[in-house]
Amino acid sequence: MAVATGGTAQLHNGKFEDKPTEPGSATRLEVRLSEPLAHGDLNGDGSPDAAVLLVRDPGGTGVFVDLAVVINENGNPRHAASVELGDRVKILSLAIKDQTVTVEMLTQGPNDPMNNPMKRETHSYSLKAGKLIAVKATPQQ
Repeated sequence: MAVATGGTAQLHNGKFEDKPTEPGSATRLEVRLSEPLAHGDLNGDGSPDAAVLLVRDPGGTGVFVDLAVVINENGNPRHAASVELGDRVKILSLAIKDQTVTVEMLTQGPNDPMNNPMKRETHSYSLKAGKLIAVKATPQQ
């Protein structure tokens, strides 16, 4: 599965863990599949595709959430595109409707600490030419 930073990580039982860069170092990459998941047709072929969340933890203070879409190609899953949603965001819901992925989440407002996001946002994406394109981002009060 490709992550939004452009690298790839092969998940086994929903998880990938790289070796530390040096013995005893905390710097290592962990990628894990997270809830929620969403199913629906993203490319208009009538087959159910999926939107999944990948959590990237490089071993520092940041924990990054990526949205990845997986296309159903004749019964075989294929990663199509990914986009980073943010650092330490909290996902409230994930849905696919009318070939659009919608994510409701909490992100950091101007006075929020990184580990306690309180600003509610809704982001929508469409799959176009192998990329997730932002349809709209709606901050909510």
